[in-house]
Amino acid sequence: MDGDNRSSTRITSDLLVEILSRVPPKSSYRFKCVSKSWLSLSSDPYYRKKLPQPPSALIYETFDTNTNAREINYTKISQCAPSINAPLGFLPPYDRLEILDQCNGLFLCSCSNHSPYIHHMFVCNPATRRWTTIPESSDETGRLVLAFDPHVSLHFHLLNFHESENGSEKVVIGNLEVFSSETGMWSQSPIEWVRDIELIRPIGSIFLNGLVHNLVKSNVMAIDPMAKSMELIPFPDSAKTETDNRIGKSQGSLLYSAKFGEEEIVVQALDGKKEWILKYHVNIVNMFVSDEMFFFS
Repeated sequence: MDGDNRSSTRITSDLLVEILSRVPPKSSYRFKCVSKSWLSLSSDPYYRKKLPQPPSALIYETFDTNTNAREINYTKISQCAPSINAPLGFLPPYDRLEILDQCNGLFLCSCSNHSPYIHHMFVCNPATRRWTTIPESSDETGRLVLAFDPHVSLHFHLLNFHESENGSEKVVIGNLEVFSSETGMWSQSPIEWVRDIELIRPIGSIFLNGLVHNLVKSNVMAIDPMAKSMELIPFPDSAKTETDNRIGKSQGSLLYSAKFGEEEIVVQALDGKKEWILKYHVNIVNMFVSDEMFFFS
């Protein structure tokens, strides 16, 4: 049979996804390494929802203010997730272990010993119990952000935002270093920064569609660590009177939320045309039975 006849008899993408949807999650992930076309299907937002979902669990850190002790905890979300007593117990033993960031199953950890003082950075995968040691960057005091999308690549990036000015709530970005697990090296980003880009902290970053999103002054900053480019997305017009704001993600969309006064929260989503669409308008007072309301960052 010649090549043209073979191509005409190939099954359609819909039928292939229907077949792959019936295999175990572990096998589905192995198949991505076999065929580029299967990897492409698993990365497609439309087909991804139909394919087997990996086991999910919640790994989180608690802090005891009385003893200054940190503890890493693990909670199963899906029934197929394994039971683990020490989710990060596979890492080398250290006096202190702190989770700095996480992204799509990978964790950025800071580990240190008191005497003699030793400090290392790791990016680890609790599912595979493997880790990568991160070499020192030119600025160890910068803010680190982890970026990883297993549907696109098995490699991850670390973004190190260098601060040019210190402040209690905001920092001005002076420079950016990017670490690639593919090369194992840090490199200076060619992005040219303007003076008024103030990175709002301690609010976390959102990695979505290959872009690292951060709240900056009057904008959402979107950085492509692979293309080494940056874009500023203005806040919604209604955000000019907000008292508190956050960004998040849901169903493949970037979300922006703002608290108006003490009673209202407005949530908007960014569409494909880079326009903000109203999703929710919530009256906080109606959410509580008690007259007392508490807000947590």
